[in-house]
Amino acid sequence: MSRLDVYEDLVRHCVEQRSMTHSQVSDYIKLQYGETRGCSEASVRQFCRTHDIKSGSKLRASNDQLTAAVSSAIEQVRCNCGRILQLP
Repeated sequence: MSRLDVYEDLVRHCVEQRSMTHSQVSDYIKLQYGETRGCSEASVRQFCRTHDIKSGSKLRASNDQLTAAVSSAIEQVRCNCGRILQLP
């Protein structure tokens, strides 16, 4: 068990939602919670790797979601240029 296991939700929030770097997360935990061991930048990086925590991962859209969003936007702003765009 890693010292960072206690802070999993915090690390996940800082990295995924606030896009903080591993160094920033390490410094934050050290300053706010007084941890001095097991919270280095390398430890945070390894913790994120083993727990599949990635920066901005909550914001990424699948190809299907992207296709739907683009199709919707095209429908909203379609110009009347004499051509009709055929969507799949």
